[in-house]
Amino acid sequence: MSRHLSRREILRMIGAGASLPVVNPVSAVISSLISSAALTAKAADADGPKNYVFLYLESGPPRWYFDLPLHPYKGADTIIRNGGVNNCFVGGQPAYLAKPYAVAGQTVNMPILWDANLPRPNGQPAAPMSALLENMLIVRGYDMQSDGHANNRVKQVLPLTGAGSLNGLVADGSTKALPAVTLAGGVMDDAYASNQGIGQLKWFPEDKARNPLQQFLDPFQYEDAIKNNPLFAKRQNLNETIEAALAKMKAAAGARAPGVSGLFRDRESARGLLLKAFGDLPGIYGALVAKYSAIIAGCRALDVPGINDQPVATAGIAPAMRQGVNILDPGGLPKVYEQADLRTILKGDTFMPNLAESFAVAEFMVCEGLGAAVQMGCNQPSNLLQVNGGNSINVIHQSDEHAAGTALSTLIWSYGYRAIAACVFELIQALKAKSLWGNTVIHFANEFNRSARTDGSGADHGWEGNVMSCWSGAIKAPLVIGNIRMSASDATKDVPAYAGTWGGAGNIDHDKTVGHLNIGHVSSTVATLLNVERPMQNFASVITADDSGIKSVVEEAKNV
Repeated sequence: MSRHLSRREILRMIGAGASLPVVNPVSAVISSLISSAALTAKAADADGPKNYVFLYLESGPPRWYFDLPLHPYKGADTIIRNGGVNNCFVGGQPAYLAKPYAVAGQTVNMPILWDANLPRPNGQPAAPMSALLENMLIVRGYDMQSDGHANNRVKQVLPLTGAGSLNGLVADGSTKALPAVTLAGGVMDDAYASNQGIGQLKWFPEDKARNPLQQFLDPFQYEDAIKNNPLFAKRQNLNETIEAALAKMKAAAGARAPGVSGLFRDRESARGLLLKAFGDLPGIYGALVAKYSAIIAGCRALDVPGINDQPVATAGIAPAMRQGVNILDPGGLPKVYEQADLRTILKGDTFMPNLAESFAVAEFMVCEGLGAAVQMGCNQPSNLLQVNGGNSINVIHQSDEHAAGTALSTLIWSYGYRAIAACVFELIQALKAKSLWGNTVIHFANEFNRSARTDGSGADHGWEGNVMSCWSGAIKAPLVIGNIRMSASDATKDVPAYAGTWGGAGNIDHDKTVGHLNIGHVSSTVATLLNVERPMQNFASVITADDSGIKSVVEEAKNV
C-alpha cells in the first residue's frame, strides 16, 4: 500500500531541494507540488523572505499623474509652476490639481486621479482608488545618477553588478519550487542575479502558441499535452518523464542531504499531488487573463472628475500640447491630434500590452505557493485613435514622451495608471483571500521620471528625480519619503525650457550625510520590506519595519 507523505517529510523534501537551480521545468513542477502542499506551514515562517512582485513600466512615462505627489504633506509647500506638469483639465485647459486623502490616520495630498474608482470583476461594486493608499510607500526624488533606458531599468532590481538582485535575493531564500519567474520580456531578462545560482524561468512572449503557465508547466497538463504534443501521445511517455524527474530530484537531494533520498520512493504519492494540484491550466490562465482584461477595459469607461468627465476640445488647446509620436513610426515627426474631442483617443479596444497576462501569472504563482519572485512588465498603451490630416489610424503611444503633448499625455496616462492601480487592487484582494497579503511586497518602478518642458510639448529623461511605490500588508499607513526641488533639478536649473517643479531630487538628511537619495537607498528600502539583505551594503534603508508597520528614518517629505 502506498504511504502518504507527512508534513514533516514534505518540509524535509523542500529543504533538500530548495537551493537547486531551476533549470528543468519538469523537476521544478514536481517540487512545486510538494511545496504547495506545505504552503501554510511555510507562510508562517517569519524568518524567510516575503513574496516579491515587481512591475516594470517600459520607457519611463511621467509619474506626476499617479504616485508623484508634488506636496504630499503641506498643501502650502512652495512650488514653481511648470506648464508641462499637468494631470487634469480646468476650463478646457491642462492644469495640475491635488487633493488630501485621509487614510489609516494619515493625510496625504495626491494627484486628482486618486478620486477615481477602480472596476472590479464579476459585477462587484467599484472600489475607491484611495483605498490603495493604506498599504502604500512612495519614495520620490531619487537620483539615478546617470541617464539611459537600459541601465536604469535594470538598476531598479539589480542596482549593483556582481551583487544579488532583489528578485534573486528573494529566490535565494525561498523554498518555492519556481522561486523566480519573469514575464517582462527581453528588456528585463538581464535584471536578475542569484548569489546561490538559482535560475529564473522566463516567458517568451514571441511564443504566441503557449501562454506563460503552459510554458512553465506544460509537461503536466495531461489532456492538453496528449492532444498537442507528440512526446505525450501516450500516457506511458508522461509517466516515464515523471519517473525521470523524480529520479533526478532523488539524486540531487541525496547529494545535498544524505538520508532523505528514501522519501522519494513514494512516487505514487508525488504523482497524486501532481494530478490533484493542476488541472486545466489553459482554462485557469484564460479565466485569470479574462478577469484582469475586463478590469483594464473598465478603466476606459469610468469617468474621473476633472480628467475625462467633460469634453476636451482640441480647438482650444495649443497644438504642442496635443502632439504625439506613434511607436510604429519612431522616425516620424510628431503628429498633432485633430479630433474635435481629444477623449476619443481611447477606444473600445485600447489596452495596455502584457498587463493582464502578467497579473494573471503573478496571482497564480504567488497565491498557489509556486513562485516567490515574479517580475512583470507592461508596454506602451496600444490601439489609440489618431486623427491627423483628415485620416484616422490606430497608433501605439510612444511612452518615451519626448514629443508627447501634455494634454494627450494626461488622458492616456490617467487611463494607464488607473488600469495599473486596478490590477494591483485585484491582486491584493486575491492575496488577502489566501492570507498572503502581509507576506507579499508589490514593487512598481520604471527607469526614470520625466523632466517636463514648460510649453507642454513633451518631457525628457528625468533621471535626477525618479519615483517608486511599494504596497504590502506589512505597511499599515501611507508614507511618502523624499525631498524634491521646488524649481528645476540640478541638471536643468539653468535651462529656461525646464523651469519649475517636475520632481527633481532635492537634498535630504540621510545616512549621516546630506545629499540626494539614490537607487542604493531605494533598493535597501525595498530589501527591508522583503526581509532580504541589501544589494548595495553601503547605502542604508530609509525605513525601519516591524510588526507595527514601517517608519521613516529621514525627515518628512518636503520641497526644497
